[in-house]
Amino acid sequence: MKRLTSLSILGCLLTALLFLPLTATAKGGYKSVSAGYNHVMVLKEDGTLWGWGGNCYGQLGDGTTTDRTRPVKILDGVIQVSVGYSHTMAILSDGTLWAWGWNQYGQLGDGTTTNRTRPVKILDGVRQVSAGNRYTMAILSDGTLWAWGWNQYGQLGDGTTTDRTRPVNIKKLKGVKQVSAGEGHTMAILNDGSLWGWGRNIRGQLGDGTTKARKRPVKILDGVRQVSAGEGHTMAILNDGSLWGWGKNWEGELGDGTDTNRTRPVKILDGVRQVSAGYSHTMAILNDGSLWGWGWNKYGQIGDGTTTDRTRPVKIAEKVKDVACGYFYTIYITDAGELMECGKLIW
Repeated sequence: MKRLTSLSILGCLLTALLFLPLTATAKGGYKSVSAGYNHVMVLKEDGTLWGWGGNCYGQLGDGTTTDRTRPVKILDGVIQVSVGYSHTMAILSDGTLWAWGWNQYGQLGDGTTTNRTRPVKILDGVRQVSAGNRYTMAILSDGTLWAWGWNQYGQLGDGTTTDRTRPVNIKKLKGVKQVSAGEGHTMAILNDGSLWGWGRNIRGQLGDGTTKARKRPVKILDGVRQVSAGEGHTMAILNDGSLWGWGKNWEGELGDGTDTNRTRPVKILDGVRQVSAGYSHTMAILNDGSLWGWGWNKYGQIGDGTTTDRTRPVKIAEKVKDVACGYFYTIYITDAGELMECGKLIW
């Protein structure tokens, strides 16, 4: 584990394994974090957005393609950020959605396949956004769901496998509360608490009892509060605080004590407040603020001080308020305002 100092002075060795505790004291007023394949974005309480890591496609949004080992300021007035494989999406306080980075599949949604090194405006009236692997999902203020980018497995949910360079409305779903875009599958919660899934399903990551890909949303569960789609697995918190997982489980990323894939939800924990599914690992914050991790740990991304895979949750830290899993990396914010990282950013 490595504790990050103030964003304005940070110098972190991102190609080194980060799983041993180090001492530092700076507090940065951090609000939320989001991590992708090789870059990270951090939103501060003052609305400023900062990024670092790989930048070959302009995914940091600083106008260059230069990798950064020190955070650079990108935007002001940001209320939510989501990092995809190599692109970034951000919602401003006026409800506008902005995008930058890799755009080969139209994942930015600006009608082109041109990479962008600076933010470009995509939509108005956006409430939530989720950037996946080469595609993006967004919920507008009226509860409608929109999608664009890569669509090989039907992960956009429009009934086709056609890539989209501009947002298309997913008309089957209305009153959408939360959406999570994964590697090739998408999960969404409606206002009534029902959970729906579509896209790639080869490991059972949709949770519908099959391994059949779906080009349109299918209902999975009721009474769901939060969902997170990883590379080949899905984690969901129900209204009662119980955590459930399904899909790929080769490295124990479901946390059920096995390495058996699951095509239906299995219960993992109780009293869970937040969950984040990464490439092949999972991190969860419980109601008491404790942070737990499990799954693939080759790069120390679980943060338990080892590189041993874990098939059941292990406790990592106390008093944590936000966490995000990347591909081989985890970043989280403590109640004391410390920014912590473990694992590896690779470029």
